[in-house]
Amino acid sequence: MDMLRSRFLSAGLRTPSNQTVEQALERATNALMEAKDRRSEIAVEAANRACGHESSLVQMQAVDESEKIEKLESSLSTLRHVESESLVLDKEQSLENQKSLDMEIEANQQLEKYYELKEKVHAQDVKDKEAKLRNLLAVKG
Repeated sequence: MDMLRSRFLSAGLRTPSNQTVEQALERATNALMEAKDRRSEIAVEAANRACGHESSLVQMQAVDESEKIEKLESSLSTLRHVESESLVLDKEQSLENQKSLDMEIEANQQLEKYYELKEKVHAQDVKDKEAKLRNLLAVKG
């Protein structure tokens, strides 16, 4: 990438910025990290609801076994849902990263084509000027 930047500078052109891609990648990364950070909070909340954290043993004994099982199943379902959402976010992040890389590769390929064409035009220009010089020398000589 530095090689390409130096070519822009040497040609007197403004170096293109990939700031937009970087910002999108940063936002996606932040969203993913926030989702992962909150996953543990959701799990704790689901476990607390399932376990019922009552203050006395009498209250704990009063809860029906089937009710506890339903709460645990609900908590497990919530945890699975959160995990699947996390996997989706991971996949989306991976796709965003791949898109970003693909865009950068395409930009690099376009720059290479540009410089190849520029070099061909320059070479043709040199040939044309050499031919004119030879013609002028032939006319004088």
